[in-house]
Amino acid sequence: MWLLILVKDIFGMLSYLGFAIANLSDLAGPFILAHETKRMRSLRPDAPIFKGFSGDYIVLTIFSNAVRLLYILCYVFPSSEIEKQYARRYFSHPVIDKLGILQLLPYVLCNLGGAILLLMQSPQASLSKLKSKLSIIAKVSISFTILMWCVVYYLSSHVKVESSTGMGFWGLYLIDSIDLLKGIADVFDLARLFPQLITNWEECSTVSWSIRYVYLLCASSFSRLFAIIAGLLSGNVNVIRPPGLLLYALLMTLLSTLFLFQHHVIYRKDNERIWLGIYKRIGDEDDESNSNELNEFIRRRLNALDINTTNNDNNRSTRTDVISVSV
Repeated sequence: MWLLILVKDIFGMLSYLGFAIANLSDLAGPFILAHETKRMRSLRPDAPIFKGFSGDYIVLTIFSNAVRLLYILCYVFPSSEIEKQYARRYFSHPVIDKLGILQLLPYVLCNLGGAILLLMQSPQASLSKLKSKLSIIAKVSISFTILMWCVVYYLSSHVKVESSTGMGFWGLYLIDSIDLLKGIADVFDLARLFPQLITNWEECSTVSWSIRYVYLLCASSFSRLFAIIAGLLSGNVNVIRPPGLLLYALLMTLLSTLFLFQHHVIYRKDNERIWLGIYKRIGDEDDESNSNELNEFIRRRLNALDINTTNNDNNRSTRTDVISVSV
């Protein structure tokens, strides 16, 4: 018996650790993406703004976290009617867990901050480009989810079946429309990544899409999936509540795996050629303002792509870096 309890405790700690890693990766990811995008802009100043970058990511990130922020505010500052409906709906836990809901706030602020940093790199050009790059997936996701929420809100608040309990049409309560906000935010989080797969395919490269951010996505999705499995093995069924959490983790794991497959398998050679062109352009410039840090960054990226580097003293005494690609 004691061995079984020990095993459950170990799985419980592993579940907690998995969720902690997933949360930290989610918090760091937006800022890593903004930093990498800014660095790419400095390397390719002649490229159009958000070249190779899906505009859906920024737009849906702002929408999803605005919706998630509304969800937080509704439960952290609830009306008396919402508190009564919550106690009636979730009678086993009748008190709103405001502290647990507030744990979503750092995620919201970090994602909104990362999106704002992306836009602030070139505000006017960014906004005009986003209008033209917003895909059908984003437009349909936004339109359909907003329409669905309006229908649920109307049926739950304006079509009363039992006025004494506040129950609306089809047994819906006002808090059901609030809970739906969390689901809509998760849908936007997934929908913002699908168009980037298409953009990578159209550009035949993943250079403009930060691979470090993809690594953080993988760490977050795999850690969350591992945490759910470990939590279930420890006997904690609450790890899959709400039920959409498991589906969200599975889809995010699939998306991050597809990004890695694109970067390391499908477009690996295309990425090498693009980085080689960037390096040669910088190496041929007469402007000495290109810093050693920038050149060292390029060298590390080229080495990561398994491109052999050699030195040649014939061209320039101050710039002796020339790249030779092994065929």
